[in-house]
Amino acid sequence: MHLPRLLIFCAPLPLVACVGAGSAPPAPTTPPATTVAAAPQAAEPALPAAVAKGEVRQTWEALLASGCDLKAARIYTSVEARAVRNVPFALKGYRFKDMNLRLLFEADGGWYTPQVDEPPPLSPVESDCVERLKTLEAELHKALPFPEEMAARMIRDHELFVVLRMWSRSHEASPYGDPRFSQDEEGTWRMWSTYADCTPSEDGECGGYSIACPSETPCESLAAG
Repeated sequence: MHLPRLLIFCAPLPLVACVGAGSAPPAPTTPPATTVAAAPQAAEPALPAAVAKGEVRQTWEALLASGCDLKAARIYTSVEARAVRNVPFALKGYRFKDMNLRLLFEADGGWYTPQVDEPPPLSPVESDCVERLKTLEAELHKALPFPEEMAARMIRDHELFVVLRMWSRSHEASPYGDPRFSQDEEGTWRMWSTYADCTPSEDGECGGYSIACPSETPCESLAAG
């Protein structure tokens, strides 16, 4: 009796599995999926914070650009002159001993960063303009003599500086006439000044400028009449 022959099919090297006739071929093996790590995203560089130029700094830079033309700048109070002449020191990071000046510049747009305790050197052009502003400041104080305590409250009030610049820029000469000062029982300093170019009305009165500076709150200002 002849036994049936068993046919064997062997895969060529290098495979080692053999398949017998009539049997199902083994399922093909699928190589494991390779996980590809995503390339790390480069962090976007942080953009520098925008620094606004406030009214005090803008006034100084405009003055410097004009060749320190004080007439064109229309500065009519000693408070304005003092604030503006200290801008170049603030720009160089001077930490003012007068806290009122620090408060003024800190409110001027975020550019003031106090770093040094000694007044930094200025360029010849800056120094010349600062000296001219100091002279103007003394002259303006004679014409509009704010009491020292009131002037200190005014200098730290950034919003008041903006108002003073608005009043000044709208006139070719000082708008303040016949200034009067008083302090009430609560310690609030007040100034009343008629319009310098006022023509009295039928009742003989002129409008003017009013400033009131309490000790603990911002000053209040009003152009009346």
